[in-house]
Formats: sequence, C-alpha cells, structure tokens
Amino acid sequence: MVNRRVLRIKAVKNLYAYENCKLANLELAREKIQQDFAHDLNSMEPYDVQKMNELKAAAILRFNDHFKAEKKSEKASPEVEESFQNAIKYYKKLIDEDFKRIKKSLSSDFDKIKENQVLIWKLVDEFAKQNRRLVMEKVSLSEKFGQESSTTMPLYSNKVLSKILSTPEVENEITREKSSWANDEDKIWDWYKNIVRKQPFFDQYLKNNEPNEEDDFQAIDEIIRKLIFKNEVIETYFEERDLNWTENKQIVRSLVLKTLKSFQEPEGIVFPPLSYNWEEDLDYYMELFSNSVTENDYYENLIEKKVKNWKIDRLASLDKVILKAAICEMITFASIPVKVTINEFIEISKTYSTPKSKKFVNGLLDAISEDLINSGEIKKSGRGLIDSK
Repeated sequence: MVNRRVLRIKAVKNLYAYENCKLANLELAREKIQQDFAHDLNSMEPYDVQKMNELKAAAILRFNDHFKAEKKSEKASPEVEESFQNAIKYYKKLIDEDFKRIKKSLSSDFDKIKENQVLIWKLVDEFAKQNRRLVMEKVSLSEKFGQESSTTMPLYSNKVLSKILSTPEVENEITREKSSWANDEDKIWDWYKNIVRKQPFFDQYLKNNEPNEEDDFQAIDEIIRKLIFKNEVIETYFEERDLNWTENKQIVRSLVLKTLKSFQEPEGIVFPPLSYNWEEDLDYYMELFSNSVTENDYYENLIEKKVKNWKIDRLASLDKVILKAAICEMITFASIPVKVTINEFIEISKTYSTPKSKKFVNGLLDAISEDLINSGEIKKSGRGLIDSK
C-alpha cells in the first residue's frame, strides 16, 4: 500500500523534475534573447552585426545576473531592458506551465496504480478464459477424429478466482475501471500458451482433475507472484504502459496480493484502497509538493545560511531538493514529529543521492530545525513532536 515514505519519495522525484524543467526553461529564455537580436532576413533595415552581438551579450548578462544573489549588471539600454523583461516573462510563463503540469500529474500517477491493480485481476481472468479456449479446441479436434479428450479446465473453474471476482466490492472496482485487455487478445493467447502453460507448477495444476480450494488458491498465488510480477515479457508490457512501473510495481503487487490473502481472512474479501486515509495522504502529498515550490526561495535561503564555505549552487541538486522538501514538511505539517521528518529524508538521501549525502543532510536539517524551533516557525503540539535529536 501507499505509505508516507512512498509519498515523500514521489514528491522529491517530482520536485527534482521541476528543478530540471527550470534549468531547461532558463536556456529557452536565453534563446529568446538571442532571437531578439538575430538578423531578420525579411527586414530592409541595415543590420549592425557588432552592435547586435553586444546588445545580445548585455541582455543575456542582465538575465543571468537576475538569478544571482549579487547582481552586477549596470543600467541597461532600452533595447537590452526590453529583451530582458520579455525573457523574464517568458521564463515565468514556462515554469508556471511546468508547475501546473507536474502538479496535475501527481494524482494521475496514483490513478495509474489503481488502474494496474484492476488490470492484474483482469489478466488472471483472461488467463482463465484462455484455459477454457485451449481445452475446447482440443475437444473439438478430438471429436473430429472420434477420440475422447479431457474437458477439465481447472483455472477457468477456479473457485478462488471466481469468488474474488464475484465479490461486490471487487466487481464494482473492476467495472468502474475501463482499462481492459480487449485490444490485446493475441498477446494474451501468446502469453498463456508460451509462458503460463510452460510453467511446471501450472502443468501440475492442470493435471489435477479435482483441485481443492487450497490448490486453487496456490495456483492463483503463483500466477501472480511468479509470472505477472516476474516474467520479463509481461514486465516489459507494464513498463511500456506505465512510465513509473519500476517504483509502482511493489505497490500494485502488495494491493493485489492483499486481495488474494483476504480470501482466507474471516473478515472476507477486500479490494484495498491505496491507503487507509487516502484523501488525507493525497492532501499531504499535494501540499508538500506545492509548498516546496512556492516557498523555494525562502527554503533555499535557510540552507545557504548554514552551508559554510559553500555556494548554494555547488550543492548536489538532488540534495537541495531533499533538504527543501524536509524543511517544508517540518514547517507545514504540525502533526509530524521533527525527528520523523529528519529520519525519513535522511533515508531518502541514502537511497537516491550521493554516498556523502546522509551525513550532510542530517547535519543541515538538525541545524536548520533548531533555528526554526527557536524562532517559532516550527509549531508542533504534542509530546515528542518537537524533538529533532
């Protein structure tokens, strides 16, 4: 299921993507300045190459200085100032579009998880239908030659699968989710014949003329664990339809297996939500991303004050993103203990950033959190929420 660590990781990754968009947008804005002073081949006016190059260089310098703490550009000519102002407007327009696009994608990523959760169960059902198809083809062929053929089709008649798919909660989710395998009939048939049928465990299952409930359960469990989430061909299919499959795979797997395991639970079969408090978790996720962006300059300033003998732009870009997201969480979410925030983002730095990041991130967050607590900017209520040690 989706927990807060997953949400933090996804927030950091999206913030990192947004920072890369900003860098790309800076280049696009500089290109716009170059276009302002490029030779218009349709113009009859004389073109002074040296003058235009000087104006272009001055406008780009003015633009670059705008993003530095210490601005060095002197007062610019009207042509340079106009080009600079237009480039700034263009840059802000681009980053605003990227912010809205990425923010919109935050929830759609989880929609894809729900979609894949349903699609896995539909895939198991499709394999069951192929079991019947293959058996009926053999029966038909045998009848032509006056021979007898087994009509046993254990996967199609699988009692566990039938009960799970007919449970109202599961049935409603499957009906609600429009994605299907309708356009992949040949692919399903190929997978069944060349992947599913060739598995030793499945071959044994098919030879069992009277499988009991435990046999049925085991067959579905192994199809899910050993085939759908491990077979390279099937994996490639899901990777192509979900760009985040590598990180979403374990979440989808846990949700699907939770439904299967619930078959054996006294409470009955469930189709688990992404998390038990999904609306609250989604609000947390959206706010962590949005506030990290809107308060970026303030968070960056807090970091720069604590980075001795270093310029902020010399820090690893991912470390900066991790630090700013951590600061955002400490300030924004009153119910999350400071210590939890620091520990969680240290773990993210260990996994995704440089070997030295853990110690660096830990030291900076300790120092920054102490200042924010003393200044009253971190407001926590409840025992254990304020301690950063």
